[in-house]
Amino acid sequence: MEKREQEGTGAAGGHDELRAEFFCPPDEYRPVPFWWWGGEPLERDRLLWQLETLKKKGIINAVVSYSHRPDGITEPGEPPVFSAAWWELFRWFVGECKKRGMKISFQDYTLLNPLLQLIGRETPGMEGGQLKEVSRAVEGGGMCVLTVGEGCRVIAASAYPVENGTVLTEGRIALSGEVRNGRLDWRAPAGSWLASLVYCVANPFDPMHPLAGRKVIERFYTPFEANCPGELGRTLPILFQDELDFGARMPLWSERLLEEFRSRKGYGLEPLLPALWHDFGPVTAKVRIDYSDVVTTLLEENYFIPVFRWAESRGVLLANDNAGRGLIEEGRKSYGDFFRTMRWYGAPGNDDPRLDGPRAFKGLKVNSSIAHLYKRPRVWNEVFHSSGWGATPAQVIAALNEDFAYGAMVVNLHGLYYTTCGSWWEWAPPDFHFRQPYWAHMRSFNDYAARLSYLLSRGVHVCDVAMVYPVTSIEAGLSRRLVGSPDGGIPYSEAQSGNGGLSLDEAEAHAFGLGRALFDAGIDFDFVDFQSLERAELRDNRLCVAGEEYRVLLLPAMSAVRFSTLHVARAFQKKGGVVIAYGCLPSASDKAGSHDPDLDALVGELFSSAQAKPGLFVQEGYGNVKQAIDAAIARDFIPRDGPLCVLHRRVGEREIYYVFNRGKTPYDGDVAFRAAGPAYQWDAWTGSVSAMPDGHRDSHGTLLRISLEPSESIVIVFAAEAEAAEACATRRFSSVVPAYEFDGEWECELQPTLDNRYGDFRLPAHDGMLGAETRQFRYAEEKSPSPPWHLPEFDDSGWPLKTCSFGPRFLALGPLPPGSDLVALEKQLVSMA
Repeated sequence: MEKREQEGTGAAGGHDELRAEFFCPPDEYRPVPFWWWGGEPLERDRLLWQLETLKKKGIINAVVSYSHRPDGITEPGEPPVFSAAWWELFRWFVGECKKRGMKISFQDYTLLNPLLQLIGRETPGMEGGQLKEVSRAVEGGGMCVLTVGEGCRVIAASAYPVENGTVLTEGRIALSGEVRNGRLDWRAPAGSWLASLVYCVANPFDPMHPLAGRKVIERFYTPFEANCPGELGRTLPILFQDELDFGARMPLWSERLLEEFRSRKGYGLEPLLPALWHDFGPVTAKVRIDYSDVVTTLLEENYFIPVFRWAESRGVLLANDNAGRGLIEEGRKSYGDFFRTMRWYGAPGNDDPRLDGPRAFKGLKVNSSIAHLYKRPRVWNEVFHSSGWGATPAQVIAALNEDFAYGAMVVNLHGLYYTTCGSWWEWAPPDFHFRQPYWAHMRSFNDYAARLSYLLSRGVHVCDVAMVYPVTSIEAGLSRRLVGSPDGGIPYSEAQSGNGGLSLDEAEAHAFGLGRALFDAGIDFDFVDFQSLERAELRDNRLCVAGEEYRVLLLPAMSAVRFSTLHVARAFQKKGGVVIAYGCLPSASDKAGSHDPDLDALVGELFSSAQAKPGLFVQEGYGNVKQAIDAAIARDFIPRDGPLCVLHRRVGEREIYYVFNRGKTPYDGDVAFRAAGPAYQWDAWTGSVSAMPDGHRDSHGTLLRISLEPSESIVIVFAAEAEAAEACATRRFSSVVPAYEFDGEWECELQPTLDNRYGDFRLPAHDGMLGAETRQFRYAEEKSPSPPWHLPEFDDSGWPLKTCSFGPRFLALGPLPPGSDLVALEKQLVSMA
């Protein structure tokens, strides 16, 4: 089938902007791949050829990237990245992109993290680190010896009385003066005691230091502004933050921490530092929550906000894929409260790696919630690295369809290589671009992805359920670690999927397990942080913030919450809102820790049966939560059965529903929408709009019949009034894909698609296309059964699958220049074996 690509210069008159831009989305919504500039010396002619090749298929921006060696050190490339020769090349390339109406962006993968350590070493007084603790229980008269490792600095040394397993602050003995060279020798007086040394494992870079963000801007970001004047936010629109690593994890330490803690919380932290590891009674939860709050605030003020503001002021989209990738506890270990620190990106995002693994439900739901509540324009989705060269367009489309349902707004295909060096160089393959035989047809795919990225970024998100982001419970450390299923109806592996095999805190596991169960039942939700709840307005029976209007507030197995969250919940409930606690009721807060009469009274009031509309406490069963929601509100989206997922956005007077079939079987049935007006299908493949058959309408909304294959999606738009159901005029970067029906006999012809002019498929390079080649086939010896074409019901499983190749090979290095370090080369080769 031949695809006809038409280009024009404008939209047809009479169509509004949304319709016109859906047909031909603005450039910034088109897929943005990582462009790995490594493997061979960068040559200008080759870069320009690749640039033109990308443009023809509707790729107008890419993110320049550099990979690393097995030891984690960046492969510098030729010319070395950030050298004078490199900046000269990069300036030239920015100019070439500008001539073509294209863009080029940059990411810091493997480059920024070592620079942070260098900044720390070069900045006097910046050293920070990670807190650790060593302790020992000792009885009266017993001798206690505690030591810390060489180079570690003791922050606090204390002994505490212990009664019934609880450490008491009253009666504490300060022992810092007894420590010599990292060693404490102490004989306990009468009674039971806990001796503790809290120490710091030093790290050069302190992200809580007042100069942290400013130094990073000066050393890493400003050179782009200096070398490409006037192009930031224009030809250079995106700076991407990848896997930020400060060099230390929570509990983080800063020389300013104790002073800042006292100033912000009104009490001293040093005597209570061991409470980060030990039970100090009711105050334990408060100390831990307050500590995390101060650290997160300092990280925001001194690192994340300055960098964000610098980028924002220059029109640069600061995007990210950072540690944790949506996992609440893992993100907290790296950046404090992940929700609070990651909101300082224009495109908070995550990595959805292999096509054969589970999709990035967790990361996309967390990051899309951040975007919804803080009005960030995009949600970054880095996709499908390490999926292998056999990745097919059908697999990619199915996976992206699912990710769009979870809130993705940027398609960032991981693989685009400057070179493959005769098929010998690769980085987390595959390359999804001009090295694939299907590249000739990728314009349609790129237009499809751009239309969905554009449309699902418009207006405001609409959903009924706000699930409290349960980081406070994790900070308090009161909930248990799950070792089995978090719920009788949902396998633990499902609640845990995508977390790399790490054990989960109860609140986190239930948040994702419950969220997954609700989402598969057609109930969308946002995670909501305590600060968004504090600034929310109550209108009728809805909790309104940042354009969202929630009807249900859900606490997922949270043993500890912010006290302000409970105040908002009570006010919401009194206005007719629905409050549901799952798994447990809160027993601690930042106000006074646990065993707090005020907290207990507030929780009791919320869930008292004496209330006209009491909060609901669901002890177990995710299905019971769904039933409670069904009984309490008129749902926005109700499929008849099967896992249909929905993403709903409101743009002016249009209600836009993106519906995805997550099931393994086709869906053909009725779906109820809480929307009125004529319904239309907006086809992301063609940009056309067609009226849907009239559905049944009542006071609740509209009932439509929908048919979807597995992993298929549909966009349904309810308009305030009838609109013309045809496509807009074609414009630049828009494709029209006619459909053909084939009846009777027909012929096909194999056409070469792989261009080997730069030796990307085999060496030596030659100016020509590679024809069809056999890669895998079924093979049998002469003694095997007759060939399959002689057996009408032949089962080919009896014939082994063979791969056509030359067998084991190696790439010859060629003559080595005089003076080469052969010993070092041999060691490197051995390490790569």
